[in-house]
Amino acid sequence: MSLKIDHTKISDNVARWLLDAIERGEYKAGDKLPSVEQLADQLGVGRSSVREAWRHLQALGVIRIIHGKGTFVTSPRLQLGTQVAGFS
Repeated sequence: MSLKIDHTKISDNVARWLLDAIERGEYKAGDKLPSVEQLADQLGVGRSSVREAWRHLQALGVIRIIHGKGTFVTSPRLQLGTQVAGFS
C-alpha cells in the first residue's frame, strides 16, 4: 500500500492564495498588498510564512517589495500559468 503525504509548505499555500487573489482581480497591478502582519492574521499563518511566500513571488516578478513603502503587485495576472514550479 502506498501512502501519500502532502509536503506542501505553508508559504507555498500563502503564495498560491496570493496568486489566486491576483488572478481573480482582487489585487491589480500597482495595488499595495496588506502588511505581513495583516496577511498573517487574515490567513492564520506565521509572519515568516508570508515573508517566504513574498520572496518567492518577488523572484517570479509578480510582486515588488519596497522597504519602508510596502509590497506591490507588478503583474495584473500571472501569465506563467501552471508552469510555475510548485503552484500547479
